[in-house]
Amino acid sequence: MVVKNTDWKRRMTYQGGYSSYLDGKFHDYQGLDNCMNEIRDLVEGVFCYAERLEKENEDLKDLHWENDLLKKMKADRDLMEADYYRGFPITESEQKAIREWEDKHWTEQHNAPDTKSRLSKMGASGGNFHYRFTPTSIGTVGTICCTACQNKARRNSGENRDRYAELIKEYDAEFTFQDLS
Repeated sequence: MVVKNTDWKRRMTYQGGYSSYLDGKFHDYQGLDNCMNEIRDLVEGVFCYAERLEKENEDLKDLHWENDLLKKMKADRDLMEADYYRGFPITESEQKAIREWEDKHWTEQHNAPDTKSRLSKMGASGGNFHYRFTPTSIGTVGTICCTACQNKARRNSGENRDRYAELIKEYDAEFTFQDLS
């Protein structure tokens, strides 16, 4: 508030400022030093507030990073759980290759392209294929074998192991889905 020289009745000096009596009230006017101190306090308060906001922002970024890490860990765990439910140490890509080989084998060797014709050729509990895992010192070899074709190769080869191996290849009775290469 600007005070005209004619309106004031009394003037008092205090700590670098002054006050005046106007319309029955005291009005305080601060000096330049007090104004600068208040401005400095306000600026320091703004800087403190900005620092606190920056810290909160960093905390939120850390929390977001932790959430992303937890999401990634959950996805990895779900993938491992899916591998566990397959019952064998078979990856998803190996499982896909096995299914493709089984479909091809059913169609070409057993003339059973659909599920209905496959069910008529297998027992009530399935078991047409068996998995064989051969552990070695440098890894594991995984093979799936058609039981019907394997039995047919045994019958037709007698005791000749070389002939048995030829018939297994001829009947496409085995598929190696895990190899050391």
